[in-house]
Amino acid sequence: MTTKHIEAFWKNATADDVARVMKGETVEARFRNSERHEWEQRVLRGWYRYGGDEKFWDQCGYQWLKCQVYREPSWYANKPDPGPGWRLLDKFPDEPKLATDETWNSDGQMWVPITKENGKQDPTVWYRRRIEPAEPVESKPVLIRRRVVEIGDEIKLPNGRVLVFNGEGFEVKQ
Repeated sequence: MTTKHIEAFWKNATADDVARVMKGETVEARFRNSERHEWEQRVLRGWYRYGGDEKFWDQCGYQWLKCQVYREPSWYANKPDPGPGWRLLDKFPDEPKLATDETWNSDGQMWVPITKENGKQDPTVWYRRRIEPAEPVESKPVLIRRRVVEIGDEIKLPNGRVLVFNGEGFEVKQ
């Protein structure tokens, strides 16, 4: 359970979550006893109510007062493929959308230009942006000449550095 989770998708555990455990499903959960404590991520194993107290059990048999389960909604789990040359805009936090972005039309199963450009993403809608090609790097041809190198020779390289040959090899100068 080392996957990075989105905070907004943690929800308080319910009887339905415990029912999933009873059916044999592994339910990822986090536990704590008060707001002062950090959440501990474990697996939910059960729940009981005795008198007015409700407690949750984890896979080690420890009892906890608070339990949340991770519920990733289907709109988030089933991301559309942005296609070659495109990338999905980030969510959580939302990346501002641009007039040149496109939105996923889930009914038509296709990408369409956005109709409302206010910089804000709709919470459950996916957007894509064209990936700009990297700046072309201008390469300079390197001329290689064969020559006999003697001790003390200096050769200036295209990057501005200088190789100085000494009796044991060479040294590079800026």
